[in-house]
Amino acid sequence: MMIGLVLRCDETIMRDASHGDRTSLWFYKMICSLHLDMMDDEHFDEDYCNVAIERMLNRQYLSNGDGGLFTVRKQNVDMRKEEYWYQAMIFFNEYLSYD
Repeated sequence: MMIGLVLRCDETIMRDASHGDRTSLWFYKMICSLHLDMMDDEHFDEDYCNVAIERMLNRQYLSNGDGGLFTVRKQNVDMRKEEYWYQAMIFFNEYLSYD
């Protein structure tokens, strides 16, 4: 699901020939938001990953999306109440304003 989401976002929303393909960047930002960016082949904790994924699926992350797929700085939105596509739109709108 995450790969499909970032592919669609890069193809339909964030496509910019001057930046090239940024699907790996969007995917990495999602991994960071989930707090899984420190996991690799040498440092992998299956239980930690399972908890992070369950937290995301059950929307038990912070209202700004921290711990979910998209973390934003905005204080006026509760990402837990938004569908993932709308979370992505909120994230990309904010990302473009800071880019």
